[in-house]
This record gives sequence, structure tokens and C-alpha cells, in this order.
Amino acid sequence: MPTYMPLTSILESPKPLLILHPSYRNRYRLLPELLAQRAVPIYLLVQEQATTWQRLWQLLAQALSEQAACALPELPPGVSAEAAAKHLCTLIAEQPPHLFIIDAVDNLQSASCSAFLTALAEYLPAHNKIVLIGRVWLPDLIAVRAHAVCYPTSEAAMLFDYANLPADGGRLVEVYAQGRGRVLVDGVEIGDWEGQLPRALFYFFVDRGIATRSEIFQSLWPDLPEREATNVFHVTKRKIHALLGFNLMVYQDGYYRVAPEIDLRYDVSLFLTQIQQSEVAETEEAIALLENAVRLYRKDFLVGLNAEWVSGRRAVLRNQLAEAFGALGRLYERVGRHIQAISAYERALAIQPHREDWARPLMNLYIVYRQARRGIAVFERLERALQRQTGKVKLDKRTQELVAKLRRLR
Repeated sequence: MPTYMPLTSILESPKPLLILHPSYRNRYRLLPELLAQRAVPIYLLVQEQATTWQRLWQLLAQALSEQAACALPELPPGVSAEAAAKHLCTLIAEQPPHLFIIDAVDNLQSASCSAFLTALAEYLPAHNKIVLIGRVWLPDLIAVRAHAVCYPTSEAAMLFDYANLPADGGRLVEVYAQGRGRVLVDGVEIGDWEGQLPRALFYFFVDRGIATRSEIFQSLWPDLPEREATNVFHVTKRKIHALLGFNLMVYQDGYYRVAPEIDLRYDVSLFLTQIQQSEVAETEEAIALLENAVRLYRKDFLVGLNAEWVSGRRAVLRNQLAEAFGALGRLYERVGRHIQAISAYERALAIQPHREDWARPLMNLYIVYRQARRGIAVFERLERALQRQTGKVKLDKRTQELVAKLRRLR
């Protein structure tokens, strides 16, 4: 697992607002640690979509009444969000520190709640904290960022610090191509691609990083005449620009490249980089790199897109995943983590069942653990895979010796 800064040190930050990263899958496992803080915990769940700040006030009043025996008054007509937030902060200033945990903030009407939450963060008494939990980043809360810490963050796990995005006009573009694909700009997902063409061109370009016009045409529209392909390309490129709000690609010296002001983070690139780095790293570091790489590979490349370039890339990446698991198996064996080695070899062989160099150490591990039936099953799968691939089964003498040992164990 990636190493994150301890949550306790984050809670000691002078910033009053803690935003749990919406892409962090284990965020609810942090709740016991949050609830164990010395501050009085106040938990509220925003269940209704498009909840306004006035409704959020009612939820806060209910939570404070039930969990801290503290009464909030009803809001007078016409009161501003800032005035309401100031009143709440004045009230709790006279009490022990509170830890407000607001869950499912993606149900907030963020344009309505932005001023209220910003004022809360600005006027919150010292030692009080607000924790926001949600599945998405709320773009209308940009004013809150100056008061917020985003947790956890890790570039190796593609968890980026949305609370500290650059203010110089650069854009953070996160591209996830494993599975059906996701694209986020400054933490906000592009939900509707308005058809397959913009999506296909976007992913092709991001995956290549640099390409000539002819390479783009040949990969995406090989059957179109050049003039027609040119028209389709420019229309599609303009649509991508409109969807993103900025130019993704620039043309220079005969090549299209990613615009230099874009901070592009791509899960496939990180996956391949970590595998490459593991090849020259020391054992424990190599294990950590490979574990993170295979964790990034959640599903096959661009499920749902079936162009020839996608199918080819998908096959290459599946093979890279198999190689990563095979390498993990060897490294786990080296440090005596045999159960993990068995799992890694099994997963490698599930992708490439013909690999005798992975089947053999796995069979040997099953001998060590006296699991004859499982070891023989590995051998039988190997035989079938070799028969399918080459039309014949010619096994290394060492493999034959191992299967003989397994049969004697039965």
C-alpha cells in the first residue's frame, strides 16, 4: 500500500477544513480514527440531493441537539449564509472543541453551500475541525480551498492534492484508461463526451502523447479519404476543446503534442513507469513499486471501445500485468513471502497460462505446502495452454520432475 502522512498530523494543521479525497476508496476506514479525537464528534449525513445551506443548517441543528445537547435557533427570514455561519461559530466558541463530520457532501447544492462552508471555515474557533466526505470534488467550493487540507494524497496512487491546485492557469488533467475510463479536470469529472468520437480521439492522443496527423488518421479513421478524415479530425478536436474548456493538444514541427501548460497524469503511464522502475530497484522497493502498479490496473484498457488500436494496446497492457505478477512472484519467493508468491504466480498464469517459467516455481511451492492437487492442476493447465498455442506439448525436464513429485504426494 502507498504510505500516507499520518492522519493525526493532518488534524494538527491550522487549517480548519479536512476534505477526505473522493478517490480514496478506504476513506470510511478513517472514521474510527476521526471519532477517537479529543474534540466532540458531530456526524451528519446529507441524504437529500441538492441540499441547500438552509437545509444543511437544519441538519447541523439536529445533529448538535442529538449528539452534543446544543441547541441552534431557527434561522430568521432573509438571513445570509455568512451571518448564519458566524452565529454557529460564536455559539461553539464557548464550548469544548467540536469535530464536524459532514458525509455525502456530493448531495449538497454546492453553489448554495459554498458561502456557508467558506464562512464556517473562516470563523471556526481554534481547535475545531470540519471534515467533508464525498464521492466527488465540488467545484463550487473553490473558495474553501485556502482553508482546507485534502487527505490522503499520493502521486504514486494518483491521489492528487485538490486543495492546492496551481493558481497560474495550469490545469490538472487526470486520465484513467483502465476500465471504462474516467477523465477529471482539476478534480471534476467530464461526465458526457457527446459521442464516441471525442472520447476515442482524446484517449488515443493521451495514450500516444505525441502523434502526426497521418498516425491519428490511420489509427482512428483508416477507411476515410484524407480530406474527409481531416474534417472529422478538426470537428472532433474542437468538440474536445469545448468539453474540457481548453486546448489539450498543440501542433508543432509536424506533431501534435500535449499543451505544455497542462499537468497530465495518466494511470497507464504510471503503471508502466512503476514496472520499469522495479527492474532496477532493490528487492523491497521493487515489491512496493510492483504492488502499486498492479493496484492501478483495475480493469482492462478502455472497456467498451473496440477500435483496432485499443485492442492492440489492451493486449500489450494485459501482458505487462502478467509480467508484473510474475516478477512479484519471484520477489516474494526471494524474501520468503510464499503465500503471496503463490497468489502472484496464479494471477500471472491466469493471463498467460502457457508460461512454464511461472508454472514451475508455483508447482514447487505447492510441493512445499503439500498441496498436490493444486500443483497438478497448474501442470494440467500448462499442458492445455501449450497444446492450444503450439499444437504440441514439449516440457522442460525440470517441470516433468516436479509433476512426478506432486503425483507421489497424492
